Amino acid sequence: MRRMGVQLACVLITLFMAVPLYLVTLAAFSSRESLNRFPLSLLPTDVSTETLGRFLNSTGVVGGFLNSLMVGLGTVVVSLAVGVPAGYAVARYAFRGRQPYQLFLLLTRALPIVVLSVPLARIFLVTGLYDTTYAVTLLHSTLALPTTVLITAAVFVAVPRDHEEAAW
Repeated sequence: MRRMGVQLACVLITLFMAVPLYLVTLAAFSSRESLNRFPLSLLPTDVSTETLGRFLNSTGVVGGFLNSLMVGLGTVVVSLAVGVPAGYAVARYAFRGRQPYQLFLLLTRALPIVVLSVPLARIFLVTGLYDTTYAVTLLHSTLALPTTVLITAAVFVAVPRDHEEAAW
């Protein structure tokens, strides 16, 4: 009975996530006339790329997508380049202050971004990074770094030292 409840919960959560995606996709591939009909059909009746084409041709969509892609990939690269060595050090080396350091990493996630906004804006203005994708990449990397360190440390702890020594 409990297993069936877990399965039902998983299905409900999946539907909760999938229904909005389905509705957006349906709207993207429907014509303007079919979107204006009432009641709106939940099955595609008039498939058209008119709405999607207008969206993609509107000003700033492609540039915004490319900026988001650049920021996302840059954040992953910077977070992993800094976070993986730090996670390895936390997992493999015993050093004084290791437990407080891990607690500090967790506490940084509790700090609201609003508290950091004024100092970061000032730093970005002084360095000339204000209103650039590099500033957004650095900001996102800074926010993702504690999580990256903790997750990679947990991964490194799970790998036995024998396997690591065999790899060396």
